[in-house]
Amino acid sequence: MFIVSKKSLFAILIFALLCTGCENTLSLPDEYMQPLLVMNGLFTPDSLLEVQLTRSRSINEVPESTLPPGYYGSPVNPGKYPPVEDAEVRLYVDDVLRETLPHVGNGVYRSASFRPAEGQRIRVEAENAALGSVSGGTALPRTVPIDSVTFGNMSLAYSYNIQTECSADGCVDDTVGYSIDYEYDLRIRFTDPAGEQNYYCLQVEREEYEDYWVKEHFDLAPVFDPGSEALDEFVDVGNADYYYNQFDDELFDGKAFTIALPMYLSGNYVDLTADTPGIPSEPPVRRLRITLQSISRDYYLYLKTMGQLVGSSLLNDLFAEPVQVYNNIEGGIGIVGGCRASTAEVTVEAAE
Repeated sequence: MFIVSKKSLFAILIFALLCTGCENTLSLPDEYMQPLLVMNGLFTPDSLLEVQLTRSRSINEVPESTLPPGYYGSPVNPGKYPPVEDAEVRLYVDDVLRETLPHVGNGVYRSASFRPAEGQRIRVEAENAALGSVSGGTALPRTVPIDSVTFGNMSLAYSYNIQTECSADGCVDDTVGYSIDYEYDLRIRFTDPAGEQNYYCLQVEREEYEDYWVKEHFDLAPVFDPGSEALDEFVDVGNADYYYNQFDDELFDGKAFTIALPMYLSGNYVDLTADTPGIPSEPPVRRLRITLQSISRDYYLYLKTMGQLVGSSLLNDLFAEPVQVYNNIEGGIGIVGGCRASTAEVTVEAAE
């Protein structure tokens, strides 16, 4: 069942009343109607440097469902914007021209051999005859290693399967089975470099079965802003500042810091109606992959503003302040950022 709070219901009613008023025709400036060259890229030392070029769409263009099939299927740009495949793209490293990036398909331009290194200043310029020129640059941050990963406060949480049997004498509830979840704290400790601003993004994956990993969902708002309200799954808007699990080092600059995240593992189901009901199992053995990404300031601001945009959608809050998504592309729109990652793989263990 979809639940709408009183606050959101009031906002929706006000919006409906406003929509019943007078109808005006708005004339938008020409610059809002013209397509722009869009450049996106995330540079890491583990991959060949690449960017993707696409063309923005004005509000009067046809829906994407009517676009040619060639506009779909990109892992970076899944069908929303047409790729630009006839641009000249130049890569500069520390202000020196390194190479012209060849087009490898679907608007992606990739270096044949260059992988960026820590501290290098990367700049990419792109030029298209119809859309003009754009440029964007960033630098790769240093890697911040994970010092340790520990577990604590392991506890059990039971959920019961109840069936109701009714007869002429009345109804009786009977427990026919139960499940056990194992709750615990995941503690990730790292040391922030002193004397500089640093930005991070945290990812946690769980190995569901061999070589099949799924993302763990968690909320960083209670870690960095304990008094804040977490982002609601449905309508009400809470704290969306950590929507993409990004954060800065304002609270712990130059110090060791531990992020404690509540997690759980699903245990076995005990069927009490079976001939052999079984017994509760120990916590299932699961491997976790924790990735602490050091990210550039540009990429951090992009993730933060994108999260705020998600949290301030019209359905969520009719009266929310407009959100300007961060853009570091000159002459167009998009984002180029840098990222270096430290990864640890551990097995969940009961502790304390």
